[in-house]
Amino acid sequence: MSENKLMNLSSKKRLYHILVFTIIIISSLPISIQILLYDIDHNADNFYSTIIINSFYYQVFYFFSYSFLFIIDSNLENINKRTILIIFLSFLLLFLLGIFTSAPLKDEIPAMLEFFKSNIMINKSILSSIIFFIIIVLSDNNFNIKNNTYNSFTKLGDIILFSVASEILLAIILFLIIKLLELVESLEFLAFMVFLFFGLMLSVFSEEHGNTLALKLILIFIVYLSTLIPFIFFFVQKRFKTVLSIYISRGLLFLYSFLIFVSFFALLYEPIRPFDNTKSFIIYNVLLILSIITLYFIRADYKAGIITKAMYIIFPIIALLFNILVLGASIYRVIISENKINEISITVLNIIIAVNLVYIIIQNIKSIIKILKNNININDVIIGNNKIYSFIYVYGIYSFIFSFIAPMIMVFLKDK
Repeated sequence: MSENKLMNLSSKKRLYHILVFTIIIISSLPISIQILLYDIDHNADNFYSTIIINSFYYQVFYFFSYSFLFIIDSNLENINKRTILIIFLSFLLLFLLGIFTSAPLKDEIPAMLEFFKSNIMINKSILSSIIFFIIIVLSDNNFNIKNNTYNSFTKLGDIILFSVASEILLAIILFLIIKLLELVESLEFLAFMVFLFFGLMLSVFSEEHGNTLALKLILIFIVYLSTLIPFIFFFVQKRFKTVLSIYISRGLLFLYSFLIFVSFFALLYEPIRPFDNTKSFIIYNVLLILSIITLYFIRADYKAGIITKAMYIIFPIIALLFNILVLGASIYRVIISENKINEISITVLNIIIAVNLVYIIIQNIKSIIKILKNNININDVIIGNNKIYSFIYVYGIYSFIFSFIAPMIMVFLKDK
């Protein structure tokens, strides 16, 4: 390779690193500005609720920034302008829909403010994560749905796994620091900690606003630290081509199978049945959702042994039986509930999961028939197929409807 080409390649890599650094900085800029400009002194009670309510808009900007990592390589080559345009328009659409389907309701129906806070924006923030996930998966494949989507699932699965583990560790460290600060009452120690994190001393600020500004800076630091983690593990996964999420998911199938059996036996004790016990209802649904998510990451086509293949055949049947129970509880709660938006959304999700599980079971049966008919060694056969990954778009449509359309309908119906 000529010297000019080497210099050109080196310049491109430097430019790439600068670009990535810029993306990291701006990805959390909106929430940082919100924290910095918020008047805590006069409206401290609503500070955290305001951040939570607006979290959807912060997520839109953050994942918009994050998605660029999947379409820009270190040599700044093969950049698909069509993909960039689609990503921009997708996130712009989500942002505008978030404003047009939420803000007018809050302004026109003041009495519905608590309902608005507790249901619409919180549900939107949770369900929209599915939409963000789909956009990033498509970004990784240049929005070609015929590409190997399952590879993107593995890549994102590892990033999510490492990021969640690191976020939990970070939360534990911050908790210990807070407890330490509670034990040490010295103002000098607190000033030292702030100086350590930000290079600023509390004495620089006025006595009236110093602690408030210090608190804001600490929160901004925590935000940037937590949002930096997925960026770090993107490059870790890219460098080492990790597939840890596959093996973790396979192990989780055994755990979830055990928990499902325990959940069935728990029905013998009436007070904790999911029909009337809200906590049990939530636990049962979380277990069901985690079960179907896990099935998307085990990759039955990747170095799967007999035990893994057997579990991939058996587990969907167990999960489907469990889903019938959960669906029955969901329908029952729709009938007795006054605020039906959450119950209806969960019921629809249960139905989608049931259809998804039936589809997986049918594909597995076809694989078994193929083995028996052709007398093929099970070690040489892939159980099921990768068409199940196309089902993720059904979850995307569901999330879109219950993030933007259903809340408006339910609010107006409730008002009448």
